[in-house]
Amino acid sequence: MKSILDPECDTFNPIPASATLLDPTMAKLLLVPEMEGLLGAAKRYIIGECRHESEASTSLSADAGVQANPPALKRFKYLATKLN
Repeated sequence: MKSILDPECDTFNPIPASATLLDPTMAKLLLVPEMEGLLGAAKRYIIGECRHESEASTSLSADAGVQANPPALKRFKYLATKLN
C-alpha cells in the first residue's frame, strides 16, 4: 500500500505539497533529500497550473484583442514590469 504522500499513489493530491513549497516558512520541509519526490510533484503541479492559467489568459486576450497579464502579474506589479 502506498502512502498518500507518494506522488505515484492514486489518491495523491499535489495541492498541499504545492502550498507548502510556496510558503517560505514551510518550503524548507520539502528541500530535504527524503522529500525529493514530493518536491518534484509540487513543482510539476505549480508549473502545470501556471501553464493552464497562461493558456486561459492567452485565449481571453485573443478574444478581446488585448494582451492580458496572468492574475499573479496583476497582483505583483513589480514582477510584471520585470517580465515585460
